[in-house]
Amino acid sequence: MKNIISNWTSILVIALVLSACEDDYSVKVSPGPGKDVTVTLSPGETISFTEGENSTDILVLTNMPDSTITVASADTTWCKVSVAGNVVKVSSTQNLKYVSRSAFVTIKVFSVTCKVEVVQDAKAYVSDPDYPITKNYKITVPSLADFSTSKILKVMDGDQKIAEICLEYLNNGSITSRAVVVYVGEGGAADYKNGFVAYLVDNNNNISTGAVNGGRVIFDYVNNTFDYIAGTSNAVGTVYINGYGVSKEELPDVVELTPVPYTVRDISENIYPVVKIGCEVWLGSNLCTTKFGDGTAIDLITSDRFGSYSTTVPFATYPRGDATLDKSVFGYLYNSAVVKGDNEALIGSSIIDGNWRLATGGGSNSTGINGIETDWQRLFKYVGNDQLGTLLSTGYTWSNGGAGGFDIQTVSNSTGMSLVATGEYYDVTNYEFVIGGESQSFVFYGGGAADGYNLAEADGKALDQAGVRVWPHNSDACAIRLVRIDTHTTE
Repeated sequence: MKNIISNWTSILVIALVLSACEDDYSVKVSPGPGKDVTVTLSPGETISFTEGENSTDILVLTNMPDSTITVASADTTWCKVSVAGNVVKVSSTQNLKYVSRSAFVTIKVFSVTCKVEVVQDAKAYVSDPDYPITKNYKITVPSLADFSTSKILKVMDGDQKIAEICLEYLNNGSITSRAVVVYVGEGGAADYKNGFVAYLVDNNNNISTGAVNGGRVIFDYVNNTFDYIAGTSNAVGTVYINGYGVSKEELPDVVELTPVPYTVRDISENIYPVVKIGCEVWLGSNLCTTKFGDGTAIDLITSDRFGSYSTTVPFATYPRGDATLDKSVFGYLYNSAVVKGDNEALIGSSIIDGNWRLATGGGSNSTGINGIETDWQRLFKYVGNDQLGTLLSTGYTWSNGGAGGFDIQTVSNSTGMSLVATGEYYDVTNYEFVIGGESQSFVFYGGGAADGYNLAEADGKALDQAGVRVWPHNSDACAIRLVRIDTHTTE
């Protein structure tokens, strides 16, 4: 009898191991089976699916009744599972992402639990000849020092934009890194659905020396996310562009072009850098125009004149009340009359190179501000929960802790957004004093109500962004950031 028990135990162990199963005796089962449970799956370890729609069957061989078989999928959004008798059907939807995915299917027979991994291939990357480019181009990839003027360089052949080359912040579930990415030009913008990663850059400005460069980024314009295909080469110093896109593979009969800083002008002849974050291109510094897009003047005044302008006559003023601050870094603060009514569109058109708008915003402190509905919400969602520090310039004594919960140690400006501590003028109708001049930034957002965000706020926060607070600023003077209007951006 002892040998019989030993043999049954050996059979059970072999069956469980081959099928990646475990006998879970912690499960309370009534009545008991009265015998050892044996389970064998075929296939029993991994199921491999192609990128399209797929289905396959798993045969469950067991000494238990079919009624004891139950199934579940760890990710029901794409991996579906059902059972009929002793046959488990596993199916997948088409993978529309350029990264592979996997999920575990759990099959339980009485007290024995088995797991089978389902792996689906990524969508195949194919670069079709969609671009209206008739020549072969050779471009030397810029060095990090070349991005000191602007975080985007443009490559032009006469009036045709051949490429945008961006020093940008890549952030999704598979990568968090700065990178120099080359995109083929598309009208006044570029095709961000087809980016070539020339090289990755760490927070200490070191270019990756490993075989991880030369990858691809494919942005999803609707959700402001991207798929990342890792590269397998060293840093790429030269790229080639033709109607098929960007490659490091050499082309014949090339025209050599040189990237130049992409900057824009306002109607007052001020020059601004630009920066790409996610799918959107932002001004890389605060606005400092003294004219609307139609040429109407915006008076630049000091605080002793606030009372006569109040919130009805547009004005600009100096951050912190300090006229010596570099306007190319700090910009000006504006009263709410600059961003309300028809003036909202006119302040956007103050940038005369391309089409721009006052960055839109929304959300609430109680429910959160990360989303895809407006420009600022898309920005916050892209950098991630409680990641305000990626947008703030270093070297300032930003407000820290308190109810706002912001950690000044997270300030990195990884995105290149370069928000600076300008403070705000509070209630310009009745007062002349600055709040947070050296520790906070306050910005208007579009929408007509002159609402905005307090950045590095210590007195409160939005649910999903430490240090950020939605606040009504109709009575105040705040900074302004603009966003480029592209065909793929929400208008």
